Amino acid sequence: MVTGLVVLIGVALVGVLFYHWARPVLLPRLVKVVEARPGRLETVVSGEAAVLREERVLTAPVAGVVRLGVREGDRVRTGTPVCQVDGHQVVSPAPGVVSLVTDGTEGHLRYEPGKSPPAPGVLALKPHPRQLQQGEVVAVGQALARVVDTSQLRLCVVLPPPEVAELAGLARVLVRLPGGREIVTRPEAHHPGDDRTYGTITLVSSDWVEELLRVRTVTVEIIKRRATGMIVPRRALVERDGQPGVFVVKKTLAQWVKVEVRGEKEGLVAVEGIPEGSQVITNPWLVREGSIVR
Repeated sequence: MVTGLVVLIGVALVGVLFYHWARPVLLPRLVKVVEARPGRLETVVSGEAAVLREERVLTAPVAGVVRLGVREGDRVRTGTPVCQVDGHQVVSPAPGVVSLVTDGTEGHLRYEPGKSPPAPGVLALKPHPRQLQQGEVVAVGQALARVVDTSQLRLCVVLPPPEVAELAGLARVLVRLPGGREIVTRPEAHHPGDDRTYGTITLVSSDWVEELLRVRTVTVEIIKRRATGMIVPRRALVERDGQPGVFVVKKTLAQWVKVEVRGEKEGLVAVEGIPEGSQVITNPWLVREGSIVR
């Protein structure tokens, strides 16, 4: 019994001595690092949006051949001649921007102040755009062009009701359009959804987007949260006295540096407090302050 205990203690001492001898040799091979690079973490929600606008549809007063007086995207005043049909002049009834593209959904989803259209109305839009051409033969009553009020842009976005409720309480909402352009909007109205499956929120902006003149619907991304900083794995964080920090490699040693966590997403964090290019230790449980890691 005593002999076995002595042997056990001896093995333990040998193990401790081996650990202290081998640690400086093995640690540099076991420690993993990542280079801190600037970036941003975003939480976004995507949805189909209808472009709501005040627009006047111009129709052919008679059947005949079209003679255009303006080009796509021209800004016009009230009374500006837009085209002629068989000698009959068609003028703009209001100031705005002319679009010669019609899609068959004109008037199907109107903007009503203080109201957000229900989701089925947005999802049911099936536009078939076509552009009016010089010399085209048209029928009486056919839609020829639109005069669009571009003083404000409104997007009616279809989203799950919890997302609608969250966004409705915000003062500003950042929206990313196809192509990467971002615009600042504010919630104007929302509709929770009759079946509680999908709701809508109408967002308004003073930034008109020329590319949206000719489209009826567009897929957008709503940026709910955004954090910028140095991007590192969350597992690299080590708290000291309730303060977050990371171990970085300074020359050959591990040094703990306090950081501020700006945001988190999918196992990554955006932090401030370390310079770009810092070698951040991603398995910090292996090291302590001053450990030789290189």
